[in-house]
Parts: sequence; C-alpha cells; structure tokens
Amino acid sequence: APDGKTLYFSSAPKISTFENPSYPGGFAYDKIRYSLMRIGYDPSSGAWGKLETVIPSAEMGKSLTMPRISPDGRFLVFTVSEYGQQSFALPSSDLYLLDLATGARKRLELNSDQSETFHSWSSNGRWFVFSSKRLDGLLARPFFSYFSQDGSVSKPVLLPQEDPSF
Repeated sequence: APDGKTLYFSSAPKISTFENPSYPGGFAYDKIRYSLMRIGYDPSSGAWGKLETVIPSAEMGKSLTMPRISPDGRFLVFTVSEYGQQSFALPSSDLYLLDLATGARKRLELNSDQSETFHSWSSNGRWFVFSSKRLDGLLARPFFSYFSQDGSVSKPVLLPQEDPSF
C-alpha cells in the first residue's frame, strides 16, 4: 500500500497439494488457484502483522493475481483467471476492481473476450495501463484507460504507434 503499512500479494497452497499421477510430471497445474492476501507491516519496528485472506480463490472459483493499489490507497486492481498465475496466456483473464474502503468489488467494464492483465497505475491514480490481446488474441498491446474517483473507467485506448501498421 502507498503508506508502506500493508503488503498485498497472491498465495496458493503448496504444489504437493495438487499431485496427480495422470499428469506428466505428476502435477495438475490447472488446479492451482491463488487467493488475494494481505499482511500488515510496522515500518518503525520492522514487525509483520497478521496474515489475512482478502478474497479466497474458492469464493470466486478462480485465481486472483497481480494486485496493484491506486496511489491514494483506496482501490486495488487485480487479475482474475481460470487458474495459475500466467494470466497473459488465458483468454478468460479479466481485470477486477476492489474498493478497499467499502469492500465492494466488480469486473471492470473495459474487459474483452481476450486476456487483460499486467496493469499499473499512473502516479496520480487517474489513469492506468494494462496489456490486452483484444485485437487479435495473440499479441498483448498496451491500452490506457481513465479512472474516475468513483471507480468507473473509460473506454480503453491503444497506445499510439509511430507506424500505424505496427
């Protein structure tokens, strides 16, 4: 978090939990689902607080990864995908918004039927960039969206290129 007192991250059970002899290598990677977690931190003492599950993967039946907090500390955008942490490879990957003040969450309106992931906030929190494969399902390109103070987003725009055919 911007105040340095909370760390948000994703966590899944140990891989041995998913052992499956019918899979090459013995693991069922498509069964791994990450939960959204947080832990408090006291910078003055260097002490960690209590580990908390913000959104358990079982609640959504999906994997929740890449939490990014807005610079004002109010909102958190995260990626939701079918399984694992390589959301860029899964067309079902979408961006979700969590309002940290109210606990309300929603799927962002800017999602397409292709992968949306790898998001980051601007320094003032009014914009964010994310990668999307919406144009062809193959290449991830940087899209920008305006983020209003009420948590709504604008239609995403592709980063302009010097060569329009790029």
